[in-house]
Amino acid sequence: MNTNILKACIFVVTSTLLFSCTKETVIEKNIVPERQASPQIKDSFSNVGASQLTLQKSSLGKAFILIPTLMSSGKQPDVNYLKPLIISFEKSGGKIALFNLTEEQLYRTVPSSRLLQTFDIVSEDENSVKLNLADGFTSFDPRNNLGIILKSLFDEMNEKIRSGNESSIEVKESFVRKTESAGESVYIEQVMRLKAYSLLEKKNPYDSTAKPALALESIENSSTFVFEIKPYFSSPSFKAKIYDKEQRAGYFLNFAVKEQLDEPIPQVTKWDIDANKGPIVVRLHNKTPEAVVKSISEGVLYWNLAFGKEVLQIGAPFGSDEKQLDRTIHVYWIPWDTAGYARAGFQADPITGEIFRGQVFMTSSWYVNTKDSLKLKIGDNSPGLKNDLLTCTLEQSKLLNSDVSNLSSGTAEKITQDTIRDVMAHEIGHVLGLRHNFSGSFSTSTTELNFLNAKNNYIKGDITDLVAPATTVMDYTNGIETGMSGAYINNNVLPYDKAAIEWGYFDLDVNVAKYKYCSDEHIIMASASKKSVYGCDRFDSFNNIVTGSVANEKMNIENAGISAFQNILYTVKKSRSNFSNAAKFEDMINSIQFNPGFYY
Repeated sequence: MNTNILKACIFVVTSTLLFSCTKETVIEKNIVPERQASPQIKDSFSNVGASQLTLQKSSLGKAFILIPTLMSSGKQPDVNYLKPLIISFEKSGGKIALFNLTEEQLYRTVPSSRLLQTFDIVSEDENSVKLNLADGFTSFDPRNNLGIILKSLFDEMNEKIRSGNESSIEVKESFVRKTESAGESVYIEQVMRLKAYSLLEKKNPYDSTAKPALALESIENSSTFVFEIKPYFSSPSFKAKIYDKEQRAGYFLNFAVKEQLDEPIPQVTKWDIDANKGPIVVRLHNKTPEAVVKSISEGVLYWNLAFGKEVLQIGAPFGSDEKQLDRTIHVYWIPWDTAGYARAGFQADPITGEIFRGQVFMTSSWYVNTKDSLKLKIGDNSPGLKNDLLTCTLEQSKLLNSDVSNLSSGTAEKITQDTIRDVMAHEIGHVLGLRHNFSGSFSTSTTELNFLNAKNNYIKGDITDLVAPATTVMDYTNGIETGMSGAYINNNVLPYDKAAIEWGYFDLDVNVAKYKYCSDEHIIMASASKKSVYGCDRFDSFNNIVTGSVANEKMNIENAGISAFQNILYTVKKSRSNFSNAAKFEDMINSIQFNPGFYY
């Protein structure tokens, strides 16, 4: 492969992403005394309960951090972190105003003009004011902390800064369920009826030849939000870092608005790993099945190899009713066999980009579906699966010429555990601030022949010559290859992962070749121009794009067949009684469920 061709292809994409700022801005670490709130929450708030809150007048003008979290009302339990804000309270007449503070107001005694919200004063005395929170928050920014380098988004952000416009969610109805104090925070739980608009294509179900018509549709959703308020302190040991303009290491970004600069500064998001802060504690939900606890924990602790020291530590399990503390990562196990995904999120300081809280959602599909797909390939005739259709399916699966046709059930379990370890390491990588890197497979030094030999041995249970399919767990890998990666990282660190951590967390000038990092925004921009970034495909194999493409097409054909068999099996297994008992055609159609493919 001519590497100059690769460099040229990616340069067309990345060269448009670079920002005009060239110098890293040093943040003054000492907040002015007029802004520093007491570390004791009781010194600022009291009489917390129902829809009222008492604010001490001594805390007016002080800096607090507002941490919003969305609790989804969908089919499955879900928690979505929104971007935190630095806020202060000001009093005028019978109202308390809530303002959004920028760096300029934090480190200098400059009034803020960015009004977020007002609350009515119920009563006051010489030292305090009692607020009416019955209406809750009526406006807030819906963004999260997962900022990426995309030119159009950056231009939009610049325009908002220049114009003063802000993104906001329209709240139609609101109900504050409770207000409570816990630890050093105040929590406001609020149920909202949200309104949004979507431009949808409306099709005529009775005329397949008719052209779809565009229609503006109003959508409403009821969701629960939790707003946490606590004193804001910047970490003196944390050093903000500008993103890598040379595109060697990919991090999510915090766009900090700096004084006297025309553009926001793209800082990488990362944790403070100073030894005095102690380890980041990762806690698994107490409903996590024992069968996967070990592999999940190993996926978490993989990153200690990249750091070269203990940065992550497995802590005690947590319950659903517990409040999450700073410097913790909560791992949720969601019993959803057909979900086909895992995801991660975090919240970071909007001034510096320091991550202070993270979460990972693992669905049971990674355990159940991985084993089921392997069972189809190995011809598992266990009593729980055997029926006439299954027998036919297993006979047909021989046509796929699967490379795991002789896989034992014990090895199938091991591959499943290896897969979970890799997926968890991938998600924890996101929580540490790392982006996808789809050039991981293209960057390997292993030849196709060595890789295929190692893969065949891995399938047989022999890992003596095991190699990794990619240089990072932040790539997307296919099927068995994900298991190979999970087995490899149990005792080895992948080179890109180590280099990315050393660059972002230790400020080292790492030896990572340029143009060997490629993520979602590169693919998005290339696709917009109807181009491809070679070596940057999701779910590809090998460092040779020709043979890798051939192998990928073969894998797609095999997976399509297996997926079709799985869909049929799932439908029969879950819906056979519905088919036989259905009184109406609509009931029979509604009973059909399909098993989606994996993505993460």
